[in-house]
Amino acid sequence: MLSDAQKTRVWQGMIGAEIRAKYFAELSGRLLRHQRWGTWFTLLFASSNALSLLTAIPQGWTWIRLALAVCATGTSIYLALAGNIQKAFECSNLHEGWSRLSQGYRTIWEDTQSQDAPALLQELDSRAIEISKSSISLPYDKKAMGKWQTHTEREHGLVPVA
Repeated sequence: MLSDAQKTRVWQGMIGAEIRAKYFAELSGRLLRHQRWGTWFTLLFASSNALSLLTAIPQGWTWIRLALAVCATGTSIYLALAGNIQKAFECSNLHEGWSRLSQGYRTIWEDTQSQDAPALLQELDSRAIEISKSSISLPYDKKAMGKWQTHTEREHGLVPVA
């Protein structure tokens, strides 16, 4: 059986985990889109550069070759250094972890009278700390987090629908 303070922790844990799960799902998708667009731009610039080498370019327009080469190189370097695929994979794992955590809190919330509830709550709180540690190296988007917080709070009737 949970005390009122523990019930509050369960509710806040459930909502917080749900917000983070949605946030990391969005972040994963965004990072994969950046990778996809970067790949397409690299292909476009490189193939345009190759085509420009095979065709005659009017006098005074030879800078186009240099610009295309610089753009292809720049996007290739960005893709190599940004690590979007690895970060997207990490975000996907965080989405899964926070989703499972939210479900665990929901299970407790649905039976706060259970004798196992305090021990389960302690376990979930510990897992939340572990999951949080693995997100330190990822970018933080305050606007996206706010969007998912508002969305989730509305879903649960905590914020009036505008």
